[in-house]
Amino acid sequence: MPAAASETVSIPVPGIKIQRPAKRGDGWRLMMGKFVGRGTTLAAAKDDLARQLTVTVASLESEPGFARDDYDGDLFVAIDRPWGIDTYIVKYDRARCVSTGDRDYRTPAEDLAACNGLTPIPLRY
Repeated sequence: MPAAASETVSIPVPGIKIQRPAKRGDGWRLMMGKFVGRGTTLAAAKDDLARQLTVTVASLESEPGFARDDYDGDLFVAIDRPWGIDTYIVKYDRARCVSTGDRDYRTPAEDLAACNGLTPIPLRY
């Protein structure tokens, strides 16, 4: 049986805007809502946008991390975000982002456990 012929076609995705370089040295930008893929070529911008979307989907399934400050008992919460791990300090009725760091192949709970002066709080199911 002969192999079926295949053809590659471009299918436009709604909601994606392409910004060409305005002048020499500028890069391509591919925008999808709040996500912006950048690159020296259109293909590089597409790859960057795809990477951002992949990381975003992966971060949705990550459990947050919790820890108590050994000094004053404040609660720390670490949340996986597409750009890294955001760490919040919770005091009374407000929370404030105190740091954003790289993942370094750690979960948010492992990231808090690596901090001196914090005691991890395990999740209970």
